[in-house]
Amino acid sequence: AMRKTRMQLARGIVIPREQVDIVLPYLRSYAQTEANPLEVSAVRLTALPRAAADSFRLAVARRIARVVAPRAAALVALVDGAVRDHAPESVGMSQYPGGAEAYRLRVRVETTLPEATPEQVHDAGLRAIASIDSQMTRIRDSLGFRGTRDEFHARLMKDPRFYEATSDAVGRRFMTSIDRLRPLIDRYFLRRPRTPYGVRRLDPALEPTLTYGYYTPGRAVGDSGFYNFNGSRLDQRSLLEGAAIIYHELVPGHHFQINLAAENAALPALRQALYYPGFAEG
Repeated sequence: AMRKTRMQLARGIVIPREQVDIVLPYLRSYAQTEANPLEVSAVRLTALPRAAADSFRLAVARRIARVVAPRAAALVALVDGAVRDHAPESVGMSQYPGGAEAYRLRVRVETTLPEATPEQVHDAGLRAIASIDSQMTRIRDSLGFRGTRDEFHARLMKDPRFYEATSDAVGRRFMTSIDRLRPLIDRYFLRRPRTPYGVRRLDPALEPTLTYGYYTPGRAVGDSGFYNFNGSRLDQRSLLEGAAIIYHELVPGHHFQINLAAENAALPALRQALYYPGFAEG
């Protein structure tokens, strides 16, 4: 990471200034010897003999203290120093050398459409927004709301029904949304993944760098896939879109998409792991 960051600096490729303060807490978590994200929980080693588990955890702790933490600290210093000093105020790939060409290539790769251009993708997005906006207008009218769209959204964002006081309550709300959908799954899917699923709060040290959260598949047979949600600043975190988020991130979204492919022994390994955002996120 140090070598790559220095090479990017030399070429004038530097993350925007507003991202520096966002990424630093994440990097600093790897620079600490206690509660380092790479520590191995004793719970994960319960199948090993006690002596072997303790020895392994000690070896990991030593490697963190002697290798990981010092190198992460050096990266923190680089980002908080030279990277910050050269970070641009603006955002977007076009400001970097070769950025516009690289962006066009990424559009083709990530949509899997060889002839797609950024302009075409943008236009498709605008058409989708216009269609959704029209549907939302009809819903507002059906509710008898007489204000503007922005006033309606502002009222929704202040509605206390869409807030929870604890992270446990947030997790329960996500799972309640899935419980509502579960009876309909067989109507639209011929198969369900065998891998179990659930929700859990993110490591609080990572929460400042993430707006919502992310899905992680199980690491071994029988492990659960989890949506790791952001449980910080709950008084500012409306769950108005909570159902849509959990359907996308967990069931039937990424949990089905990733695990149905991984569990399908008829697929070659490449297709079990291949990831195209146009499909996976679209």
